[in-house]
Amino acid sequence: MIRVFRILQDQGSVPGAELTALIRANFSLLTEEWARRPEVRETFLHILRQKGKVGRILRWMHECGVLGWILPEFAPLTCLVQHEFFHRYTADEHTLVCLEQLDAMLGSKEPDLRKYGDLYARVEVPEILALAVLLHDTGKAELSRNHEEIGAVHAAQVARRFGFRGRELALMTFLVDHHMTLGNFSRKNLDEPETIRAFARIVQDEERLNLLMLISAADVRAVAGRNNWSSWRELLVWDLYGRTKRMLAGEEEFLRAEEEERKGRAQQVQTELAGEISGEAVTQHLAGMGPSYLRQCPAPLIARHIRAVHRFFSERVGGADALVPLVEWRDHPQEGHTEVLVVTWNRERLFSKIAGSFAVAECNILSADVFTRSDDVVIDTFRVCNERMEPVSHRVDRETFEKSLTASLQGTEDPLPERLAGQGPTIWQKALGEAEFPASLRIDTESEPGRTLLHVQAPDRVGLLHALTGGIADEGMQIGVARITTEKGAALDTFSLLDREGRGVTDAAWQQRLLERLKGVVSR
Repeated sequence: MIRVFRILQDQGSVPGAELTALIRANFSLLTEEWARRPEVRETFLHILRQKGKVGRILRWMHECGVLGWILPEFAPLTCLVQHEFFHRYTADEHTLVCLEQLDAMLGSKEPDLRKYGDLYARVEVPEILALAVLLHDTGKAELSRNHEEIGAVHAAQVARRFGFRGRELALMTFLVDHHMTLGNFSRKNLDEPETIRAFARIVQDEERLNLLMLISAADVRAVAGRNNWSSWRELLVWDLYGRTKRMLAGEEEFLRAEEEERKGRAQQVQTELAGEISGEAVTQHLAGMGPSYLRQCPAPLIARHIRAVHRFFSERVGGADALVPLVEWRDHPQEGHTEVLVVTWNRERLFSKIAGSFAVAECNILSADVFTRSDDVVIDTFRVCNERMEPVSHRVDRETFEKSLTASLQGTEDPLPERLAGQGPTIWQKALGEAEFPASLRIDTESEPGRTLLHVQAPDRVGLLHALTGGIADEGMQIGVARITTEKGAALDTFSLLDREGRGVTDAAWQQRLLERLKGVVSR
């Protein structure tokens, strides 16, 4: 019975109605003794080793009732409804789609999948990867919040049952236990060496890193689909991959390369602006931006910043438009976003008003880099997209943002709350209706030493970021860096908080007051 599926896979065939009926008529032959037979397990492993041809045949095995006998840990996922915001499939269907997504990567001509296909082609243990995908959500059958830990226990059981020991057993357990880790780390500050060092400690070697990339990508695409996974998030994941790979090659070499890269960026900026802006002005700009600036911003972006500041002083300062922010737009169609540069004077609730103005223009903020020079000039860089995950290219949308921001900064009354209240639901709110998503707020002082981070998870809505950042400002805090993510109607944001002196917020009572205030924001 198991050889039937091997033959179907080898020949690229599908079972006809008579064969399907024959298998189901002999369902009583499937017993625990049958599943323990060495030839059954070896044939099943042969099926799992056929890269690019696994998902379809396992779907047939599941529909014929065979898969659950070979992997009893998988059987409870059958028709299991996942009461989660992101998942729209039952647990068994989600897992099968994961395998089909993995198959689609091999030899794909699509730019988004080609890099994953290259990784998959080099995998030496495809059966371990396929088993890890099959088992990654089995812990959900026990209705536990920490499903990955229970899944890792199942992975260890299956590995021993199939005769895997040592490295292979540890690898399979690792993949199930950490299938969400890469996505979580990609939301952190990747410009901090400690972030990369912590992730490198988890993955340990390049093989694990490659396999984790594959299982994470398959999992995400089987949940959200390609239209709901932004190109910006893809860039973050591959940035994390590249930095971790260099860290695994040698920490000293990694840190030395990072330092050389910073020095190289400073020199590259000087070269690009030579004859346009004086070297002394460039040096003063870099000195006034703080130590993390060169680490976070590539040289072309720094050069754009300096040109924009130069324009701001020449066109705005001293004139009637001194309070009007300078806004520059640059589309990145291949990456699915627009880079928006805002230069203005620092003032109260600035970030909140910028966020609200983007909401008025129906722009989604993918990320934000917030810097304030020592002379109180703010240089903020936003990556934004429209609701279709495309660049914000239309003139009307851009003008709406600029006019709204200028009005909110110049007037004594903030018009944004009233304008946002009159807007309808987002496209995701319309699609998902009243879908439940657990909101959470958490202060984190451990992930990035020396920083106080606020992690927010909440259902997205028009004006949410404006309300959140307004609440932070109301408590007398500033935002150093913001990492904004919107996935399928869920806001997953992280803010680096500073006190009035520009230091991390360490006062526990202050932190608690902020959490209490923001709970009211996310629960509306």
